[in-house]
Amino acid sequence: MHHPTGASQGPTAGKRVSIAACLLSLVLLGACETQQNPERETTGEGLVNQGLPVPDMAEADALRGLGRHLEAAQLYDRIATAEPENAAARFGLAESLYNIGETESALKVYQTLEGEEAYRAEVNQGIGLIFLARGDVTPARQRLQAAVAENPLLERSWNALGRTYDLSGDYQKAEEAYYSAMEIAPRSALPVNNLGMSRIQQQRYVEAEALFAQAIQIDPSFDPARANLRNSIAWQGRYREALFNVPQKNLPDTLNNVGYIAMLRGDLDVAEALFNRAIEESPSYNVQAAENLRYLNSLREVNQPITQ
Repeated sequence: MHHPTGASQGPTAGKRVSIAACLLSLVLLGACETQQNPERETTGEGLVNQGLPVPDMAEADALRGLGRHLEAAQLYDRIATAEPENAAARFGLAESLYNIGETESALKVYQTLEGEEAYRAEVNQGIGLIFLARGDVTPARQRLQAAVAENPLLERSWNALGRTYDLSGDYQKAEEAYYSAMEIAPRSALPVNNLGMSRIQQQRYVEAEALFAQAIQIDPSFDPARANLRNSIAWQGRYREALFNVPQKNLPDTLNNVGYIAMLRGDLDVAEALFNRAIEESPSYNVQAAENLRYLNSLREVNQPITQ
């Protein structure tokens, strides 16, 4: 795996990202500064912080390592503005933006690193993840395949690659991708959970149940696997068991989800009861459960089959 920290040796024309006029200022500060400030020099491409010292890369890296991505992004932005050839700062900025959910801004920064050989695998991974979140499955898969070809130890790429195969119905390749992620990170619940979701998609509910239980055993705090375990049990018609020991705060959503599964399985009376209970248990009007109940009743009125 590449962990370069030095500045890029490649061309930097067009790569100053705050590096892009107010790109990060919009994200972090809410608006661009328009009036003249004697401590700032406005360039054609961004704002250079002349009144502040350039932060240390080690400080920005430490913040990112601690998961303090917003603070890290602010420091990386200042470094990249002052040192436009510093590829490490741009990469840190892109990763931090991705982790705070500013994916379109992250994409723009990743794209400035396209010619940086040392970051090729990680940049393909970042762009692939963003494409997948957009629903652009084919370009996402191409990027993620390029990432793992360059660096086979990228767990996030293998997990996301598995998802692209699931979306295309290529379950064998999806399974192989998830197992690759498991080999890299055997103490991570995520690829085990993802393989369970793949089994759900294939209607292999017993296998899915075992995988979700395994994911919870690996990480008892991984709530998505716990919710998915309940759904896999519901898909087998064990509705009462699926609702056993649900925390009160999660009860309305769980009742609605299990009701929806019951509806898809054709157990309409069970589904109706669960939707009604979800509405009763909700502290405020439960729009989703109410919509599901209306949908169920409308299908009953016209005697239409219920489809997933």
